[in-house]
Amino acid sequence: IWLHTLTRHQVLQCDQTASQRLSGSLYAAALCRLFAVTHYYDHRYWRDFWQQSRQSAEPPQPPYRHFPAALHTAETGEPQLLRTYLNWLLDTPAYSDDTHPTLSRRLEAIGEYPRLSAQQAPVLSRFGSEADAWIAQFDQDWWQHSRDNWRQQHHHAQQAAQRLAALDVAAAEAEPDLEAALERAWLTESVRNDHAA
Repeated sequence: IWLHTLTRHQVLQCDQTASQRLSGSLYAAALCRLFAVTHYYDHRYWRDFWQQSRQSAEPPQPPYRHFPAALHTAETGEPQLLRTYLNWLLDTPAYSDDTHPTLSRRLEAIGEYPRLSAQQAPVLSRFGSEADAWIAQFDQDWWQHSRDNWRQQHHHAQQAAQRLAALDVAAAEAEPDLEAALERAWLTESVRNDHAA
């Protein structure tokens, strides 16, 4: 725990130094956006991305190459998306084994209030063609690591869809027993991702 305490203290010192050398308000806005975008990346982007494995044996687009466009689409379609994430993050409690301070604590340490910076071009765009090579390598490494899991999920999804189709046919011909009805309801929710169950 003492190591985590020391790490949190060092993070706060870095925040204070950066906010003093730059603009405190700009640093706070960038920090808030970083937290909110990271939450979207970790908890929504990858969830939605992996759901594509139900229909496709390979990803329709590379994940790292696609992320900036996905974030832009999400922000455009849901203007309050990052604000919602930010509010949730500001209410996140601190724990003794945290390796980093909470967002609220970091803002408090630099004497700034929460705010979000506007959409900007991805930072990697400043590196020109080199960024394209990096992103391509990230995508290649990800696919090598995740290919088997992706295809396994695709296979299971296709099997579930076929089983559900068979249960639908059987249910149309005769009243299903309890076991078949429960299995059909579970597969309906899983495969069709709706409330028809």
